[in-house]
Amino acid sequence: MKNFLHAIFHTVFWVWNIAFLFLVCAGLLPQLGVYLLEENLADPWITESLLTLAILIVVSTMATAVGLRRFRAQPLQLMRLFFGVEVPLLLLCLLRLFIWQRLNPASTLILGTAVVGIVAFYLELLYGYARQNRAIASIQVVAHTLLIGLSVYAGLVILSYSVPATPALVLWFFTFEWVKPLMESWNWEYWWAGAGGILLGFSAFLFLLFPFELGSSYIRSGHRVLKAFAEQYGQKKALQIAIAGLTAWLVLFLSFLQQPQIQAFKLLSNPPETDRDRQALVAKSNVIRAGLLNAYLADYRYLGYSENSYYITDTFLPEPIAQFWREANNCLFAPFLYQGSYNDRERAEKLYAQFFDTPIEKAEADTIRPILRIAEAPWRQSPEASLLAIDQENVWLRSQQLKVTEQGDWAEVELYEVYKNETPQQQEIRYAFTLPETAVLTGIWLGDTANLDQRFVFQVSPRGAAEQVYTTEVRRRVDPALLEQVGPQQYRLRAFPIPPKPLPGAEVPSDRPTEMHLWLAYKVMRQPQGWALPQLTEKRNVFWNRKTERLYNGQSPLLNQVDWLPAFLPASSQTSPSLHQVELGDYQISAKPVTLTDYTSLQNKRFAVVVDSSYSMSARAKELNQTVEWLKRHGFADNNLANNDADLYITGAANAKPQRIDDIRQFNPAKIAFYGTLQPTQMLRQYSRLQGDTAYDGVLLLTDGGSYELGKNQQKAIATLSAPLWVVHLGEQPIAYDDTILKIIQANGGGTASDLPTALQRQATQAALGPEVITVADGYAWFVEKPASPPTASPDTSSSESAQDKPASNQAKPPRFTTENPDTFAPLAARQLILALSKDMANPQLAQLDTVHAIAKQLKIVSPYSSMIVLVNDEQREALRQAELNKDRFNRVGDNDSPENMESTPEPGIILGIAAIALLLISRRPRRRLVMR
Repeated sequence: MKNFLHAIFHTVFWVWNIAFLFLVCAGLLPQLGVYLLEENLADPWITESLLTLAILIVVSTMATAVGLRRFRAQPLQLMRLFFGVEVPLLLLCLLRLFIWQRLNPASTLILGTAVVGIVAFYLELLYGYARQNRAIASIQVVAHTLLIGLSVYAGLVILSYSVPATPALVLWFFTFEWVKPLMESWNWEYWWAGAGGILLGFSAFLFLLFPFELGSSYIRSGHRVLKAFAEQYGQKKALQIAIAGLTAWLVLFLSFLQQPQIQAFKLLSNPPETDRDRQALVAKSNVIRAGLLNAYLADYRYLGYSENSYYITDTFLPEPIAQFWREANNCLFAPFLYQGSYNDRERAEKLYAQFFDTPIEKAEADTIRPILRIAEAPWRQSPEASLLAIDQENVWLRSQQLKVTEQGDWAEVELYEVYKNETPQQQEIRYAFTLPETAVLTGIWLGDTANLDQRFVFQVSPRGAAEQVYTTEVRRRVDPALLEQVGPQQYRLRAFPIPPKPLPGAEVPSDRPTEMHLWLAYKVMRQPQGWALPQLTEKRNVFWNRKTERLYNGQSPLLNQVDWLPAFLPASSQTSPSLHQVELGDYQISAKPVTLTDYTSLQNKRFAVVVDSSYSMSARAKELNQTVEWLKRHGFADNNLANNDADLYITGAANAKPQRIDDIRQFNPAKIAFYGTLQPTQMLRQYSRLQGDTAYDGVLLLTDGGSYELGKNQQKAIATLSAPLWVVHLGEQPIAYDDTILKIIQANGGGTASDLPTALQRQATQAALGPEVITVADGYAWFVEKPASPPTASPDTSSSESAQDKPASNQAKPPRFTTENPDTFAPLAARQLILALSKDMANPQLAQLDTVHAIAKQLKIVSPYSSMIVLVNDEQREALRQAELNKDRFNRVGDNDSPENMESTPEPGIILGIAAIALLLISRRPRRRLVMR
């Protein structure tokens, strides 16, 4: 019997190790290893996979070598080496890769103690008790004391799976239902994957024996060390050291069990009622941030949820027995379970935005992004560029060229860029940028090569229809591009897909694109510094470096490598600004140069100053204080209309009550409790409720760059303002505006500015120039001469092509831009005409929107109502045609920036390779995933 057991021990150790090493070295490593080695710098998931594969090979190789050299004739020692050292280390590696992408403090302590204990067990197995060195012997006592406790714990954990799983595995095996799928799935090219399935079955059998042998080996080893130490130094001393070490470990463990989200949720459970309460919460913002972030990342830091546990017995055991094992399992896994439910992630995301006034994915991207990139295989990542893709270096800007065609005091600028994907997945790039208020975008094209004749041409479409088709096509992974106006000066460019980088050794068809070529054109008025270029406010996925080729008008510029583009290109000539007049249909648009002497000051005007009190404004408290002091110095605080006057409206988030202050001298900015999140529409609604019968000549909204992403799901209905709205951004400019706010700004002749004096000066100048003025910006005053009878909305809301090209008789005729009327300045004039018509569209009807869209479509420009979309096939064009027939064709719903599970399909070899890595892994529950786009 003894010889029989020894033969089994030898068979288990040598067969498993030889099979595993042969499978990995002859099958998995040549296939997956080459890919990982070549791609390890491109993606952290690849790096983690490569490191795990290397550790697996090293551990198994060392165990085989030690067994061959030291324990070849000692089968019991081979079993202890196998079940006490090799298998635990292999399991820890796989758990680290597939389960714990980021360890929480409690799991870190347990797994760290396990590693130390395994090392102590291995050294005792090789060298025995350290009798000659008391310090090392004391360390052995502490390590083995902890190891005994962990072995009992680990054994119970594994038993909670192996015992209920045994009946199912045995029954399943003897049904032989696994034979046919195994034979059908066998592929000689990937023979190692099929062989891995066989090894998996063998490993599953050993898994049933693992807890017994693990506990036996560790307890026997600990007993030997404790007994030897007690014999040498006394039983009392041994107990003192063992108890001291165990007590210190328990103190640490109990302190690490406290999860931060519990306190965070408690602090935010009831909205604060007073400013003192709000300031107290702000003082604990670090605690709140840590707790909400822990809840948001619970899927990656914990094995499961205490309130939504799932257990292997749920599928095949009777409910009473399953319930017993489920409860026992939850008790055992308490250190690794998140204390909450699945819904806490959404709850944390919402509370974070409400408290910190910014999306958690944007504010905590440096923490979230590495976890998701390691946790998710590259092919599971969505094609869309989410908030987590901001400033990521996935697509290299290989080449950038600028061409300026000067036309006196205005010019046409063409930007041509070539993109090269640095990842094996399709990628979307996004630019958010600004242009001068009077500039106009006139074209966007996509191509697979630099051949201009083969590039795909844009279409001008209603903004909502274009956005809908673009989003749909990206999720279908089909080529589109979208260019939108999302503010008075703000634009957004999205292009997809940048062709993926080929996998190592993969055959690439000769007709497969390897780069994306993009052309962007716009027209702009000359300014004293030269020709204004797009200024970047946000980029996603795209990056550039010193190797990026740059040519501006055929010359290589001296440019800071951080910048996308310089602010200006110098003009080659010093042409003086001149008068421009263009007739567009029934309108005449004029652009007249203005100088500093043409600007005027306000007199006898009254303003409402609305102050944003959201959390993010705390960073702009200094600028706010300076603005209020400016108002006081310039007579806005003395309640005397002769030198202008202003009333303050302090907004409030959550339960904070908004305030109206008629005497600015009584206002102290230092007493504002900046708290929560507020969108401009909410601030204006609060202002409208407090305004009463007071009439104002203008409304000044003092805010920061804001969080545009948080306003997409807000209730946007708001009463029309009777005075121009000027949004003054203290600090940074916003990336985009909500369409509702953009409509209000345009409807009453308002605008945006970076400081209060500029906004007031522009309003005064526009008012002095008369009702025909459209705007005063970029050194020009723009005027429109309207027809005798202003256009009214047509009851016909059809969006067909004929309805757009042939408006009803009671509408203004859309201008015609044909070869017979080749006025190249017309697009700039059309940009201003649309802005002028927007002033009569406080509550636009669909026919009015169709009219201004027809102008943009005829002149081929981007406007606040019309976007440019590049489509590549007839199916997409038909989808766009159908979208343009919908009544909501002008309604933009915004981006879906929250990560989603939108999976793509990897190469088959990689699937099998990853499956082989995970052969020994048994997952304890289905995992939700946040996939980084």
